[in-house]
Amino acid sequence: MSFIDELNKNTKTPEQVADEKWEAEKEIISNCAYRDYFGIKQALINEAQNGKYSLISNNKKCVSAKYECSYLRECIKKTCSSNPTGRIGTSNYKSNERVDYKIERYKQYNCYIDTIKNFAVKDNIKIEPSFYELGILSKETRISMPYTYKGYGVITHKIKVYLSCSIEY
Repeated sequence: MSFIDELNKNTKTPEQVADEKWEAEKEIISNCAYRDYFGIKQALINEAQNGKYSLISNNKKCVSAKYECSYLRECIKKTCSSNPTGRIGTSNYKSNERVDYKIERYKQYNCYIDTIKNFAVKDNIKIEPSFYELGILSKETRISMPYTYKGYGVITHKIKVYLSCSIEY
């Protein structure tokens, strides 16, 4: 076999390389979703063990939990910006700082959500992503994506991503 034949045999198209990378990334996403799914189940069990459930019709119970999801947080891009107006040192100067959050890795985000929801189907657990900003004294306020925060401390401003989970039994 000549070297040219060997090169031809081992040559892949850019699409093949991209597909192989995506398949490998999907495996990582699936493993992460699987690990988080067991964390969600444990969080729901803990809530039930602590008597934190509500009664609904026909003696059914409902347990809910918020599970912090670091993987989905990695899919969000944070962009800080400043658009100052007025002259520095005068009363009309404003820094106009802001931070924008948006989901940037949609393919990975959707793959994770679809995967974890597929795991949850067999146990009848409802799972939805939810987003919160951390305010003063670590108070969490629910937000929706995309989100813009204007004010002081944009560099240190943070958001959290949770999976809001519930099951009726």
